[in-house]
Amino acid sequence: MPGLGLGHWWILLIIAALALIIFGPQRLPELGAGLGKAIREFRKGASEMTESLKEEATKPVDKTSADPTPAATDASSESPPVPTAPTETPKG
Repeated sequence: MPGLGLGHWWILLIIAALALIIFGPQRLPELGAGLGKAIREFRKGASEMTESLKEEATKPVDKTSADPTPAATDASSESPPVPTAPTETPKG
């Protein structure tokens, strides 16, 4: 770890002692395992996202789907009417 030279080992010792006092010896291994699992999942997600972005960047651009033709936009603007729910009249 950069910035933690050999002269600052006592800081790590104090942090470890505080964690042991706060969480106790039974719960500390569980917390360490949970933290390790969370870091693994984060790294896995980050690498998957990086791979996905690299694939998208190298994918060739399909110009036919990127530029819609005017005929396609005119047809989509004429949508069928939306049916409305029938209104009920109060009985009585």
